[in-house]
Amino acid sequence: AARAEKMLFSEPYIKNEVIFVVKGDSDVMTVNDLKGKKVGVQAGSSPNEALINSDVYKDVTVVRYPSSIELLQGLKNGIVDAAVADSLNAYYYIFSSEERFFVLSDCLKDAECAVGFRKGDMTLRDRVQKIMGEMKADGTLADISAKWFGSDITIVR
Repeated sequence: AARAEKMLFSEPYIKNEVIFVVKGDSDVMTVNDLKGKKVGVQAGSSPNEALINSDVYKDVTVVRYPSSIELLQGLKNGIVDAAVADSLNAYYYIFSSEERFFVLSDCLKDAECAVGFRKGDMTLRDRVQKIMGEMKADGTLADISAKWFGSDITIVR
């Protein structure tokens, strides 16, 4: 809300959630199954803040990593039982990995991402918005999303 007072934004183009990721052979099926487990998160990140403010925080041992790549490598290598991450980072990692991972149905937080512009650049904002709409209509956005995330995760109308 504070940024919206200082900047102009496009309509949202993608949703970014704070999600739990587990390895394909994990016995963790829900957030309740994390009790007593090691959960990894990137230090200083939005997912870290969301985890701290969640009900699950008191029931897990938290391992903090300096980057999302190291976090997801820690999950892959079995150092942690689950990773709490931004969905965009996690989906990209999952899609590009040969390993099998699952995303739990519970998420801690979600936010919609938009393109930011200087407050007075309404013409540029409208042009970009129009182009994003055209890319949605002709399938270009879906193709780009599928290339990087394995499916169309865009929310452009």
